[in-house]
Amino acid sequence: MILDIADLRLSVLPEVVSLSVGPGEIVGLVGESGSGKSLTALAVMGLLAPEIHASGSILLDGRQIIGASEKDMLSVRGKIAGIVFQEPMTALNPVMRAGDQVAETLLCHGIPRADARRRAEEALEQVGLPGLYDRYPHQLSGGQRQRVAIAIAIALRPRLLIADEPTTALDAVIQAQIVALLQKLVAETGMGLLLISHDLPLVEQVTHRVVSLRQGETPVAVPPRPAGAPGPVLLQGSGLVREYRHPRLRALDGVDIAVHEGESVAIVGQSGSGKSTLLRTLLGLEKPQAGSVTLNGRIQAVFQDPAGSFDPRWRVEKLVAEPLPRLPAAERRRRVEKVLVQVGLKAEDADRFPHQFSGGQRQRIAIARALVIEPDIIVFDEATSALDPSVKAQILKLLAEIAQRRRIAYLFVTHDLASVRLISDRVLEMTDGRLAQA
Repeated sequence: MILDIADLRLSVLPEVVSLSVGPGEIVGLVGESGSGKSLTALAVMGLLAPEIHASGSILLDGRQIIGASEKDMLSVRGKIAGIVFQEPMTALNPVMRAGDQVAETLLCHGIPRADARRRAEEALEQVGLPGLYDRYPHQLSGGQRQRVAIAIAIALRPRLLIADEPTTALDAVIQAQIVALLQKLVAETGMGLLLISHDLPLVEQVTHRVVSLRQGETPVAVPPRPAGAPGPVLLQGSGLVREYRHPRLRALDGVDIAVHEGESVAIVGQSGSGKSTLLRTLLGLEKPQAGSVTLNGRIQAVFQDPAGSFDPRWRVEKLVAEPLPRLPAAERRRRVEKVLVQVGLKAEDADRFPHQFSGGQRQRIAIARALVIEPDIIVFDEATSALDPSVKAQILKLLAEIAQRRRIAYLFVTHDLASVRLISDRVLEMTDGRLAQA
């Protein structure tokens, strides 16, 4: 066996984990958000936070990981085991070119710079990104960033690859491509693959064995949105054009969109179709070359990679309260605790740091921060992408209930058509920078 975990106990979780992965084998690790899937992966890589105590046994290519020194782990990471993290935009360095980040892994293991560049280019080509060595992460789509993360993990041809939610926030087409790529890498190299996911149909389709950390819950029914005509326009984009020179790309091609008070609008489309560019333009984070954006009211946003929008040194109370005006400490705390409970977290979670939460829990924190000022409109960039089905249903139920209480408007940017239809009044499809009724 490449990986053999026996009776692994982590001090912050009640579960005991035992699993193994052999050469050429794909093993699925499933469970709800917060069940410990990602913490298990971090334990294998020797990356647990200092306050988390691990006991039991983790044998990686015959080496005992529990109790291993950082010096020992440096020779393991990348060479014996590689990991693809859940949020690629957070895992990638925004000021380094994609190819240099792949080459960095090779350089750390003593490979000469010229050889590192060549092998980095080969790794990028292997994951379907030839010629993109000099691109920065922000110049890549979500699916392309995920491929860069995979290239980093396989650059040294490790015996084990851990993929932590590798298809999170990807549309169905790109998701299928990533899964096919992982299966191809296993078949060609004989490495073992530990696939961590909450997507049970996906895991059942591609794995040889499945290990479950916790039985899932029955999805929560989502109440219908209140009937009635929409109110005045809160957010409007007219004739929006957004072009990039390197490479030359027209991400927005004359887009018109309007979101009314009390209305929920969803924009769907494949990765790279221009959805996130439109969102950033509507938020004023990017300036269009043509067209205009008009906002009437307060707006908040929930972004695709929640960890990327958090200061890791801040506690949750400070993160959630950041949009609030100056308030007495007691009132600020009361508001933060109230909104945390609303999104399914605990009031005492206000005292914890972002790294102490799962990906799905961090997404709830991001939603809490958006809700804390009671905005008129919230835009969501793949806001439920990191959540397992039961938690996703709970978040959608929460948003529907908020819409029933007050005339809040939602704008969803997503590829998850099935989910947004439960809560949206209109669905628009984006293709090559253009919007049309879906």
